[in-house]
Amino acid sequence: MYDQYDEGMNMYDDGGNYYHKGSRKNRKRKRKLQQEESFIVDIEQRYIQAKQKKNKRLNTSSSSTTVSTNDVEVGTSSGKWNDDKNNVDKNVNNDIKKKKKKKKINSTNKSEDNYNNNNKKKKKNNGITFQPLKKGIQYFDFKIGNGEAIKRGKKIEVKYIGRLTNHNGKVFDQGNIKFRVGSGEVIQGWNIGIIGMKLNGKRRLLIPPKCGYGRHKQSGIPGNSTLCFDVSILKIM
Repeated sequence: MYDQYDEGMNMYDDGGNYYHKGSRKNRKRKRKLQQEESFIVDIEQRYIQAKQKKNKRLNTSSSSTTVSTNDVEVGTSSGKWNDDKNNVDKNVNNDIKKKKKKKKINSTNKSEDNYNNNNKKKKKNNGITFQPLKKGIQYFDFKIGNGEAIKRGKKIEVKYIGRLTNHNGKVFDQGNIKFRVGSGEVIQGWNIGIIGMKLNGKRRLLIPPKCGYGRHKQSGIPGNSTLCFDVSILKIM
């Protein structure tokens, strides 16, 4: 604290530096010193309690439990600083370990989800591997059939089921139809996709919009829809 207070001059003498009793600088200095003093007292008490607890736990002799003032003054601030630093480092390391563990778990879960999703897709397609045709059309033969292969210009009768690929396989049309292959009576995807089929054969066709109805909306079919048809050949005339 202050070395001396001169009542006559209403000023404090601190090693040759004088401060007016009511000055802002003096009040600020006084507040700071009070805070430091209370902090040091608190630290001393904590240090002494910790020392006593440690000595009691180790069952040391009464002489070793004595804490000198010099020990408190010298070791208090540095000891507390080291303890706080060690605690902070420990917490940081624990946080890093938790984040790494969480990241590892998330990556494991993600890979498991991808594996499950891939399995679901395989089950959903029932192991179907599509073959490419012209203009982005794809096909898969459930049944090859027998007899002569269908060529352009042949008149045939087919049974079909039409589904939307982007609406959970919603059926938009089904039935039987007769037409001449390649004459423009049906969509281009059929004229291309049915060539090569045989009597009693069954084929699945994936037809992109450009070979279907394009961007034009049809009854039950949104624009730019990829269509899925299951087609069975009933007659070749």
